[in-house]
Amino acid sequence: MEHILMLKSKFLPDVGLLEGKMGIVLAFAYLYRHTCNKTYYECMSELLDDVLEHVYKGLDVEFTSGFTGIGWGLEYLLQSGFVEGDGVEVC
Repeated sequence: MEHILMLKSKFLPDVGLLEGKMGIVLAFAYLYRHTCNKTYYECMSELLDDVLEHVYKGLDVEFTSGFTGIGWGLEYLLQSGFVEGDGVEVC
């Protein structure tokens, strides 16, 4: 299943939490934590970069597909120790 996510996730147009790339970022973060497979971490990092590159001023504010969900997901990754940084600076 995770291999299908790796292949298809780059082509998703939605960057949101519920049906987009941010949700898949969280899935790969936990796959990495449970397996210690660096491939999952690399995929998570690439997708997170892609999410942050595709955030634009006109994006919805909704939790499921917009700024709120992406911000929550990013803060969750920071608080859980998956990535390092300052959430305020990134947002």
